[in-house]
Amino acid sequence: MGGKRDASPSEKFQYTKENTIDTQRIIEAKIVLLGDSGVGKSSIAQRYCKNSFNENYDVTIGGAYMQQTLNIENTVVKLHIWDTGGSDRFRSLVSMYYRDAVAAIICYDLTNERTFQSVSYWANEMQEKANQDKFVISIVGNKSDTEKEEWQITDEMVEDFKTKQNLAEDTILEKTSAKTGEGVRELFYKIAKQIVAQSAE
Repeated sequence: MGGKRDASPSEKFQYTKENTIDTQRIIEAKIVLLGDSGVGKSSIAQRYCKNSFNENYDVTIGGAYMQQTLNIENTVVKLHIWDTGGSDRFRSLVSMYYRDAVAAIICYDLTNERTFQSVSYWANEMQEKANQDKFVISIVGNKSDTEKEEWQITDEMVEDFKTKQNLAEDTILEKTSAKTGEGVRELFYKIAKQIVAQSAE
């Protein structure tokens, strides 16, 4: 099976940087997508950055990089988005990619409860390695385009997880469909808005 290029995390910006041009701020922020293989991490990144969707995905080996820019409250936010491999055999490599990240999108498949069980692993990793006051965590259920009868994860399960995991009150809980685009732009906008707010503190 073909795989995406194993991009080195050192090839792109790794840190949140602020510059000022005239009266407009520029923030550069690294975001990492985490979760089991097959939940749609690559598809979410591709939908957001390229507004496209491919039914036949390649397994991400190591990490793949994309970039997107948006404007929020007179601030230009350059998002450096790292899509990581979700297979267990790649977990030892993933830590290279979320080093110096300021936000994480932890994905699961709404139709597969096993993928939701893995969310706790990634949440623990982020809580241990991140400064919680300056780190944005999103828990995202993908494949919302499927029939609701097929969903194995309820809103109550996600809220209960957030409470038991002791996640921050402003943790972003979203549903997306990389296939239709539903919720994808809104997800990244919410993340970027939190990054801007935290940078102003």
